[in-house]
Order: sequence, then C-alpha cells, then structure tokens
Amino acid sequence: MSDEDIRSWLRRFVYDPDYKHMDGTKAVPMTCFCEYAGVSRAVMYRFLWGDRPLSAGYRDRLTVAINAVSSGLRWFRLGDHTYVMNDPDRFQKLPRYERMRNP
Repeated sequence: MSDEDIRSWLRRFVYDPDYKHMDGTKAVPMTCFCEYAGVSRAVMYRFLWGDRPLSAGYRDRLTVAINAVSSGLRWFRLGDHTYVMNDPDRFQKLPRYERMRNP
C-alpha cells in the first residue's frame, strides 16, 4: 500500500463506525495496532502528522496489520487491560521491526 492508503486506513480506524464498539469506544486502538504490527507508535504518529514518510519495512508491516484488521481483528478493553477480541491464535503478532544497520 502507498503512504496515502495507509494514512486513509488509519483514519478510518478512528472515525468509521464499523471500527467502533456498540458503546462508541475504539475497536482498533492505535497502541494495540502498533504493538500487533511491531512498529513504533512515535514513528506512526509522526507519519500521521506528515512529519516523516514510512520506510518500506514499516509499509509492509502496516499492510499486513491493516489486512488483519479488515479481516476481523479487533480489541476490547476490560479494566486496565486490552485483549484481542477474536481468536488470538488466528492473529499472531508480528515480531518487532529491527532495521538493518550499516556497520
């Protein structure tokens, strides 16, 4: 997906009623989404504000995570904890993104 497609999907998760619970709370919290995708929230927020473009690795990970959410991945909050609403074995978290560094 392109940067604009990803930005559009992330906005949809916040504002679209299809991605909210009956009580109006978010079914796709950004914290949980970033943790699932294995990406940094700080980088995501800078991307959403337009301060920073996404790398190819982030773009690939976010595409996989967006496809998981569009196929049914949701979270719910119970007290101070957030849990995967659907079958947790169906949606396995991606490993944390580690950028290859030049020596």
